[in-house]
Amino acid sequence: MVGEQLRYVAEYRGQWMALIGWSAGAYHLKGRDGWIGWDANQRRARLHLMANNARFCRLGPKGQYPNLASRALALNLERLSADWQAKYGHPIVVVESFVDEEWFRGTENCVYRVLKAVPVRAFQAALWAWQKARHGAADGGVVVLDGKALRGSGKTQLVGAINAQSGRTLGVEAVADKSNEIPAAQTLLERLDLEGTIALMDAMHTQVETARSVVQEGGGDYVLFVKGNQDGLLKQARHFLREDFSPSTAEGGAGARADRVAGDCGKGGDPRPDGFSTRGAGGAP
Repeated sequence: MVGEQLRYVAEYRGQWMALIGWSAGAYHLKGRDGWIGWDANQRRARLHLMANNARFCRLGPKGQYPNLASRALALNLERLSADWQAKYGHPIVVVESFVDEEWFRGTENCVYRVLKAVPVRAFQAALWAWQKARHGAADGGVVVLDGKALRGSGKTQLVGAINAQSGRTLGVEAVADKSNEIPAAQTLLERLDLEGTIALMDAMHTQVETARSVVQEGGGDYVLFVKGNQDGLLKQARHFLREDFSPSTAEGGAGARADRVAGDCGKGGDPRPDGFSTRGAGGAP
C-alpha cells in the first residue's frame, strides 16, 4: 500500500474474521473523477480526502458467517474517518474500491441506487406487466397478505400480497412510520383485483374495514382468524357461529346454514352495531 494508510483486523469472540487495509486514493481515475465532477486542480487539492480499499481478506470457511464481508466493511467505515483524522489530521469523505470482474460484477450499490429512485407503484405496475407477459394472466383463487420487516433496512416494514397457487407477486405497500400493518394492508387491498378470489390474512387484520375492502371494494371473499387474545371478538364469534358452521358452496349445500347464521348479524350481512359481521366464502352474505 502507498501513501497514508491504516490497517484493521475484524474480530468476533477473539477470532480473526477479516483483514482490511486502506491507503491513499488512486491519483487519477477518469470514471471516478467524472462521477465526482472535479477538474484537475480540484483533484489535486482534495485527493487526500479519499481512501482506497487496497486490501480486503475474509478469513475462515466460505459461507460460515453469512454477510460477513458486508458487516465487517460497514463496521470499519463507521470509524475510518475518525481514525484517519486522529492519525493524519484530516477526515475521509469518499472511499473507493476496485472489483475483479472475473469474480464480481460490482453492481450491488448501483442497483440499490436505481431501485431507490424508482417510484414504488410504477415499479410494481411494470413488474406485474412483465409477469403477465411471461407467464400469462391465469392465477389461482387464493390471495395471501403478510407483513415483513426487511433485514438491514432499519425500521422498514412492508405488507405484500401474493397468489398462493402461482406464487406471483401482486403488490407491496410500505407501513408508515409510527403505524402498523393494518392501514397498509387496507391500502394494498384497494389496488388489488379480488374478483373471484379468497383473501387470507392473519388475526391482526380481522377488522371490519379490512373485511369491507375485500368484499365490497374488491369483490372477493375472505378467511380471517380470531386468536385467544382478541377476547371480545372471540366471544362474539362463539356466540354467533356454531361449531359446525361452514362456508357456503356453489351448490348451496352449506349455504343455507351460512346464510342463517350470518343473517343474525343484520340485514344483508351488514355489520352489527358492535362491529361483528360474517360472510361465507362463495358469495353468501
